[in-house]
Amino acid sequence: MATNRNLGLAQLAVSASIVTADLLNLEAEFERLLAAGVDSLHLDLEDGIFAPAMNLGTRLVEAAVRWEKLPVDVHLMVEEPERIITLLKGLPLQTVAFHAEATRYPRRVLGIIRDLGWRASIAFNPATRVADLSPLMPYLDNVLMLTTEPEQIGSPFLEACLPHVRGVVDEVTRLGVSVTIDGGVGISNIGLIADTGASTVVVGRALFESTNLAQTVARIKKGDSNE
Repeated sequence: MATNRNLGLAQLAVSASIVTADLLNLEAEFERLLAAGVDSLHLDLEDGIFAPAMNLGTRLVEAAVRWEKLPVDVHLMVEEPERIITLLKGLPLQTVAFHAEATRYPRRVLGIIRDLGWRASIAFNPATRVADLSPLMPYLDNVLMLTTEPEQIGSPFLEACLPHVRGVVDEVTRLGVSVTIDGGVGISNIGLIADTGASTVVVGRALFESTNLAQTVARIKKGDSNE
């Protein structure tokens, strides 16, 4: 059995993926997340091209930051992310992530994000083998590793990705860059996910389908499936 590298260390941070929330009662959902101990809100912006869906948009990001009680992270699942980044200019966001697969110039995009005052994150699909990130390190704050294909809500968790994720964690965390895991995270697999050494997990359905949200958040933060 693998040893959980997060046990005995700082707890995992939990970012709530809003795409699976009740969008008709969004402020109430935000308050529930806050009360349950969630650390941030995670909003996926899709263009229907890079990812074959268009669930959330920039207007929802604007509404989320007006609520002001939790930090807001944005995950751009779009082609040519520079176009969308300019639409977010001036918003008090925490982190903005874009996909390495969506641009030829990742260092330039990271620089744009930093210049706008946000933490800069680069995201990778499960099938992408992460190459040497050292040229990006001066511009990089976070790496977002997907553990589901960004095709639709409810895509299956891909456990086979985790050894590769663990290698990325080992490479970048020693240089002060954090790693977030996003996709299919829940109680049943949180022990395996925590074993990668990532510091943050993005959680959607496991939160919004929970009958005891505070307990679910606490267990995920602990990073132990065997409670």
